Amino acid sequence: MEIERRQIGLHSDMSAISHFAKHSLPSNKAKPNQVFRIQPMNRQLGLCTLLLSVFLLTIGCQPNADSGNSRDKQQPATPAVSSVPLRVLSSASDRFNQRLENAWRSVSDQPLKIETVAAADLPSKVTQSDVVIFQNQEMGELQKSPLLSSIPLSLLDSPALAEKTLLTSLVNDTMRWSDERVALPLGTIVPALCATLELAEANTENWENYDQTIQNLAVGESAEPLADGWAGFSFLYRASSLTGGTWLFDRQSFSPVLNSPPYLRALQQLVEARKRYPTDRLTPEQIWSRLNAGELKLAIGWPAGQIEDGSASAGIRIEPMPYGKEVYLDSWQARSSTPVVSFASSRGLVVALSASCRQSSAARSLMSWMVSADGINALRGSDNGVLPIRREILEAEDSDRVFTTTSNDPLQASFDAHLVRNLGTAQIRPSLRIPAASQYMEILDRQVIAACEGEITSEDALQQVVTQWEQLTEKLGRREQANAWRQAQGMRER
Repeated sequence: MEIERRQIGLHSDMSAISHFAKHSLPSNKAKPNQVFRIQPMNRQLGLCTLLLSVFLLTIGCQPNADSGNSRDKQQPATPAVSSVPLRVLSSASDRFNQRLENAWRSVSDQPLKIETVAAADLPSKVTQSDVVIFQNQEMGELQKSPLLSSIPLSLLDSPALAEKTLLTSLVNDTMRWSDERVALPLGTIVPALCATLELAEANTENWENYDQTIQNLAVGESAEPLADGWAGFSFLYRASSLTGGTWLFDRQSFSPVLNSPPYLRALQQLVEARKRYPTDRLTPEQIWSRLNAGELKLAIGWPAGQIEDGSASAGIRIEPMPYGKEVYLDSWQARSSTPVVSFASSRGLVVALSASCRQSSAARSLMSWMVSADGINALRGSDNGVLPIRREILEAEDSDRVFTTTSNDPLQASFDAHLVRNLGTAQIRPSLRIPAASQYMEILDRQVIAACEGEITSEDALQQVVTQWEQLTEKLGRREQANAWRQAQGMRER
């Protein structure tokens, strides 16, 4: 249509139309040797027809109001629906994908075509999708090309998404890549201290107190996630409360710092705690199940696997996680204040827009619903990485901020309040989202397990991690990995 406008030399403003009519249409005054056979009435009709055509052309060629990133553009009130299935690529579990399909069908006529793939196959499949669902740790791998499109500002500002109501830590960590927003969070994992009501109130304020408490319990009555894929996470969570300085990598050289004092103390404490835990290394789901069954009295975990069906036991209380009595910043120093949890797991699920998306409006409608309160509630329980992502508070008369939740389950409400307290801060240890993040974590996981099982000393385990991380970094490109680490923290590459 733009080509047609250029061919006839038309402009959309009225001055151009007037100019065109004045200088291009035949006048009543005939020049010598000119004969006009158009009658006066016909000339008026011709002029009206031409002006109407110009107006229609102008209206038809207006830019799409949904394009671009301008903050003053709003999403349409009625979500777009197409008969063409929206292509959804997901590395989440089959359980999550089935829940998503069923829940979405109940609120929209837009059909979905969900393809489940392994995380390693995501990069090769993204170009054939509209929407991508994956664990946060896969972000760096997908951004190497890049394969994802930034989230339009009009969507971020829209009432349907309301970015300002999202938990601060999720916005600062999960959503960012360089100076853009490239994904929407579906949740992240924040462990809590879970105790059965039969266990009297115990002092578990710091890790030293926690260790003393589990020493007073029978072997096997306490636990934390140490199964394959979870041991590295438990280690990093402990380490995050012990270090006040460099996190994971040196800022200048991008060399790992995991063999430094705070990480060593964290692993040594974990190895000692392991001696009081059950013989088998437990997953979060197993820990929650044994807490409900009364087999565990104290555990580090969260409501996992049962939270969606209301079967969580009322005999469990949620308490704050222990923290480091001392913090390392060039030397060990007494902690001056009680911190909030500052480590976000990269195991949380996110949803993003493929750079090859063919149905932008429908894709954005799906994404907006997924991160809405209704969407999170519908999907919660289908995956560990789906948890509350917004802060809902009431201002009491005394100005105290009171957390509120839509949950009717007191235990779930207590955990939600714990999660919001810990993720509602801007102070957070960045999650590992660089390319090959899963490989880095697999290396760490193996060595932490080896140390916990007494196969290697804590010092040797961490040195092995440093050596193997360095080898992986060299293989992938130190400069490229260092830049990705910066971008994952919201900074531009150098």
